[in-house]
Amino acid sequence: MDLRNFTVITDEGRAVFTAKDKAPSVLMIHGFKRSASQLLPWRDLIPNLGFVHLPGHSGAPEFSETTVEAWIRGLRQLVSVLPEPPLIIAESLGAVVAMSLPYRALIAVEPPLSTDNMWPLHQTIRSARARGVDIPPELEAIF
Repeated sequence: MDLRNFTVITDEGRAVFTAKDKAPSVLMIHGFKRSASQLLPWRDLIPNLGFVHLPGHSGAPEFSETTVEAWIRGLRQLVSVLPEPPLIIAESLGAVVAMSLPYRALIAVEPPLSTDNMWPLHQTIRSARARGVDIPPELEAIF
C-alpha cells in the first residue's frame, strides 16, 4: 500500500496527514514527541487509515502557536476537508486534541486529562533531552 503525505492549509498553518488517498475514513493521531511513522504497522489492520502528524512533532510543520488550542483549531480544518467525519484513534496528547475534533467515533488512548503534578512526564522530558531529543520550551509549557 503506497502512502502519501497530504497538506491542508489552515488558519494556523500547514496540517499534514499521511494516507493512501485524500479521504481516509479512519485517522490515527500520535502522542507527545512521537511520530505518525511509529503507528504505520496499523495500516495493515485497519482499512482506509490515515495518520495525522501533530504540528511541530518529528519534522511536521509547526503551527502559528504551540498550544493545544491552536492544534485543535487547525486540525478541525483538516478534518473538515474529509467527505465525512472519520473514526479517530488517538493516543496521549493526540487524544486530548482529538476529543475536540469532529468525529464519527473516537478511541482516546491514555489522554492526560490533567498534567498537574504529573512528574513522570517531566522526568520523561528530562530523560529525552539527555538523549539529545529536542523538546523546545514551548512544547514543555503545554504540560
